[in-house]
Amino acid sequence: VTEGNSGTKTHTVTVNRSDTNGTATVDYATSNGTATAGSDYTAASGTLSFANGESSKDISITITGDTVNEDGETFNITLSSATSQYGSVAITGTNPHVVTITNDDTSNISFAAGTSSVTEGNSGTKTHTVTVNRSDTNGTAAVNYATSNGTATAGSDYTAASGTVNFANGVGSANITITIAGDGTVESSETFNITLSSATSQYGSVAITGTNPHVVTITNDDAGGGTTTTSAVTTTTSAGMTSTTGTTGSP
Repeated sequence: VTEGNSGTKTHTVTVNRSDTNGTATVDYATSNGTATAGSDYTAASGTLSFANGESSKDISITITGDTVNEDGETFNITLSSATSQYGSVAITGTNPHVVTITNDDTSNISFAAGTSSVTEGNSGTKTHTVTVNRSDTNGTAAVNYATSNGTATAGSDYTAASGTVNFANGVGSANITITIAGDGTVESSETFNITLSSATSQYGSVAITGTNPHVVTITNDDAGGGTTTTSAVTTTTSAGMTSTTGTTGSP
């Protein structure tokens, strides 16, 4: 039975008898496997009573939904103390019956934001941090990451990086750190990408969601310089007088 994300649902298990002459009864009781009564399902016990001519009866168990990403879990229903109005009666076949509560929750791994920016600086290096989140913190999880060039170039504008982000049990976020190289070159702002791939989870299923790749913009912080030019023109008059005029300008 699929657990669902909230509330409860009913799961039915059928018990048959081979001979319908007269009445018959059989007791039943649930017990934990990997599922826990009270949180995953409601414990139940009782007696099934077959009327004369009746060949089957149902046991109904209440299943509790949740949004926890986990493995499928099991519990048992055991038959005992069968009686029959006529002759002898035996409990045969598989006993107990095992019910699997199938997980239907997915843990989502995504960047905290689709884009980010960092000022490059004029020299040396600095680090830029990008956060990766997951929606469910039950158990461990991991996701691979790798950088790739956009208009920025690995080796000169930033240091290429790849690896695995590991989430410990109970941890919902982790960081990727990238080294940015400063320079004094006047240029346009440049970008590179960080891409997530190959997500895994200790329990249940996991998906990479949201914007992927994350785009990092390295913002230029260098200002353009200017030069001043001077030109002079000398004029000689007929009286032998001279004058000089000059102009200045910035290209």
